[in-house]
Amino acid sequence: MLRRRFLEILALGASAWLLPRPAAESGQCRFHVAGVRFHPAASRVREGEPLEVRPELFAGERCFGLYSSRGERIGYIPKGRAKEVEGRAVRGAVLSEVRPFAVPWKRLRVTIELG
Repeated sequence: MLRRRFLEILALGASAWLLPRPAAESGQCRFHVAGVRFHPAASRVREGEPLEVRPELFAGERCFGLYSSRGERIGYIPKGRAKEVEGRAVRGAVLSEVRPFAVPWKRLRVTIELG
């Protein structure tokens, strides 16, 4: 019985060690864009389009707006993910997935390269 339990724990530990690290540790951050339904420009973007990340204030709190290559706001970095970006250099941001017929909170996915 003890040997079987030991092997289970060993296999669990080995699989956790071999799994890929979270994206934030590797310098990448991926998430769905918040506030898409409030910004009409979000319907005019294409997959692979570069984005600009700008620090802003919303309701007195620090946030990060996401802007298309034409300078139109498409949404925000979600509040829960903004801490990953704050204080780090943004090397680049790209619209990695566009799903026009999905629910608004899963319509656009962004990948950000962090420094």
